[in-house]
Amino acid sequence: METSFESTLEKLHLMLTKTLVTNYCKMEGKDPKLALAQEIKTLKDELQDRERALPAHTIRPHQLQAIEELEEKIRLLEEKFRKLYP
Repeated sequence: METSFESTLEKLHLMLTKTLVTNYCKMEGKDPKLALAQEIKTLKDELQDRERALPAHTIRPHQLQAIEELEEKIRLLEEKFRKLYP
């Protein structure tokens, strides 16, 4: 169960993350929401490329690990996107 402190800490982390992303994107002349969405799309494209490149009969452990890591990155970024831009 999440404590009040943990909840406050998570809200603070999200606020700081959003502020940092927004300020960085302003410096770069980019929309922060669009930049995060583009990063998610890029990772999804990379995931599809890796999945297409897998041999049908034999998958090596490092290939599977790379795919799982990409899936986790995508999941975390999508979760962050939903929290930052509800």
